Amino acid sequence: MLEAFVRDVRYTIRALRANPGIATVAILSLALGIGKCGDFQSHQCGDTEASAVIHKS
Repeated sequence: MLEAFVRDVRYTIRALRANPGIATVAILSLALGIGKCGDFQSHQCGDTEASAVIHKS
């Protein structure tokens, strides 16, 4: 199973080297998507935590 994974990774690296333009677009798309999801979730968690605070007078 590990051998198949290593073989797949090598094939992927070879394919991305053959098409650097596609590799750049794919990497940038992944980076932007992951960053946007993380940003969205951090804002969602921040908003819910702030509204859950109870102030005692």
